[in-house]
Amino acid sequence: MERPKLNHHGSKRIETKRLILRPLSNKDAYDIFININNDKQVLDYFKAPYYENFNASSIDSLVRLSNDPTSYCWGIELKEIKECIGIFLQQARNDYIGSIEIGYAIGSRYWNQGYVSEAVIAVIKYLFNDINYHKITAGHVIENLASKRVLEKCGLVYEGIRKDDFFHNDRYYDIIHYYIINPNHKQKIVIS
Repeated sequence: MERPKLNHHGSKRIETKRLILRPLSNKDAYDIFININNDKQVLDYFKAPYYENFNASSIDSLVRLSNDPTSYCWGIELKEIKECIGIFLQQARNDYIGSIEIGYAIGSRYWNQGYVSEAVIAVIKYLFNDINYHKITAGHVIENLASKRVLEKCGLVYEGIRKDDFFHNDRYYDIIHYYIINPNHKQKIVIS
């Protein structure tokens, strides 16, 4: 089996029934502030700075990542209210083996409504079908059971635990990792 040839197009717009995943812009700064950087419940599990007051430049690095044709970072816009309720981004990637790790966060007032599952499924389809990644991984701190349910619901399979793999809020966390393999890359087994 040959290594996958990746077809990077960056963070193209992806539309689902209720969401638009699109590159972030500076216009999203206030929505990200309200739904991520000023939401302590979100920041319990997602590593991002807490801001007491709005800072318009707080998403500059995410906007740059969104506009990089070889990187992946989307704003998660809820169609119904035209608000950016969260972000979806690459955490790490290895293009040599065709593997990418994804992460996400949405404002706590939008939790448990299926938005993250909807976004994860859409991004998996895009990364497999359009970009041609071989493997997608994601992880969550052990205490974040909602993220565990999202990943399992979206077809990712338990891979293992990385001990003390995440330092946040003055402590180490164990991270549970999941993966999914591109179904278009079925490996043929040859018995000689």
